[in-house]
Amino acid sequence: MAEQLYDAGFALFKEGRCEEALGDLNRAQEAFRQIDVKGHPFSNPLPNGISGLANTLFLQGRCCQQLRDYNNAVVFYETSLINSKFEKKKPFQAFQETLHENMAACYEKELETIDAATLAGLLKQEPKIDTAFSFPFSLDKDRIPMARIYELAPERHQQFRAFYERARERDAKSREREKMSDITGKKKMGIYIWGILITVWAAYGLIVVKALLR
Repeated sequence: MAEQLYDAGFALFKEGRCEEALGDLNRAQEAFRQIDVKGHPFSNPLPNGISGLANTLFLQGRCCQQLRDYNNAVVFYETSLINSKFEKKKPFQAFQETLHENMAACYEKELETIDAATLAGLLKQEPKIDTAFSFPFSLDKDRIPMARIYELAPERHQQFRAFYERARERDAKSREREKMSDITGKKKMGIYIWGILITVWAAYGLIVVKALLR
């Protein structure tokens, strides 16, 4: 069922009927996710050697890109990489090259919508870091495209190098501070617990001594 929906969506995409293709591909994505839940999705890849879910997400991205919906396109492209460590290495390398090219093109289109003054301000200001996400997705959403485009095509986007390196360093320091804070918190908790135990033991010992002296 999932593969048939994917094939139908792919056929519509080839005909340039991207909006219609997305309907079938959305259903294909859901069907492939159900396969993921029931078992290992990489035991039965599509003919290109890549899992059905990654293929579907990639094609959804292509459809959105053709429709000039670049924001949703990069969401689909990025999501297609989530399970990359489980994909077969050799076919996934070729898949990833094409994926990165399309993703970079979409990020470039997104950056074209930002005026020069705003872009300069974003590059100059220190980014906020959310360590719940891996870098560069730990950055605030307006700065992710600048960092990601440098990762994908550094030779074409050297203007973002200084920002990228500064942001990555800030991310690393934030994680280190958080780690040290966790360690300190655990130490304090340990001291607190030991304090309670010592107090309880002392009280118990006092009760025992009083009982023996009666």
